[in-house]
Amino acid sequence: FRSFLGQTLRIPVMPAPVGSTHLYVEDGHASVVRACEAFGTVPILSSNIVVNTIEGIGAVSSWPKMLQLGISGDLAWTHDAIARARDAGYRALCIAFDTPRFGRMEREMMAAHEPIRPTHPLRMGMDWETLPKVIAGAGMPLIAKGVTHPNDARRLAEMGFEVIYISNHGGHALDHGRGAID
Repeated sequence: FRSFLGQTLRIPVMPAPVGSTHLYVEDGHASVVRACEAFGTVPILSSNIVVNTIEGIGAVSSWPKMLQLGISGDLAWTHDAIARARDAGYRALCIAFDTPRFGRMEREMMAAHEPIRPTHPLRMGMDWETLPKVIAGAGMPLIAKGVTHPNDARRLAEMGFEVIYISNHGGHALDHGRGAID
């Protein structure tokens, strides 16, 4: 393929959403956006934006970008984050299903780096009943990340998801899951 959700790509490769990019490059997600624009591909950016905001990263460039939303709060928080991304020019919303709970990230623990954990006291669970409420009114194409079973993929497609992104979170945050290639 040479395009993705209507955006022409130089090559059919896109960087995966990576949290805590500020640990690797000073301006974090902004560097990812600029690199993708220069190379002609589209990033899916993790909502774990530390150095900037959803709006700040949206303003880095008019180049297309997509947001992977980690559900960290209640329904009001979630709808607010989706609206902010849409208003900031993000072209698609990616919902991550591949980390239902936080993993034990031993490499970070040994390096004395504590991964950022959402602190919202009303962290909502994600299930088939909650999902339609989460995506209601999103107003942009939907991507389901972390789906590994065909029945789940079919069900999500029926709910309006346009893209199924097969992933096991890189085995990093959830090392006991089924391998994406399996």
